[in-house]
Amino acid sequence: MGGHPRDVHAGDQGLTMRISVDSDKCTGHALCRAAGPNVYVLDELGFNVTPAGEVPLELADEAVRGALSCPESAITVED
Repeated sequence: MGGHPRDVHAGDQGLTMRISVDSDKCTGHALCRAAGPNVYVLDELGFNVTPAGEVPLELADEAVRGALSCPESAITVED
């Protein structure tokens, strides 16, 4: 379930949005990872442990889909 996608915080060109995860709200459904496998990082139990940071343009759709898929609304996406 875990795995580490490429570093979404690498570089500083083409950054379009910032994501953050409220770990108190995350209950481990892992739907964010299913919708955004190149953005979201899960621990061994399926909880989102993605560090807050900027998401490059090419991953913006995955970031938004992942946030919208979270039944607990634990992910914030800001432009």
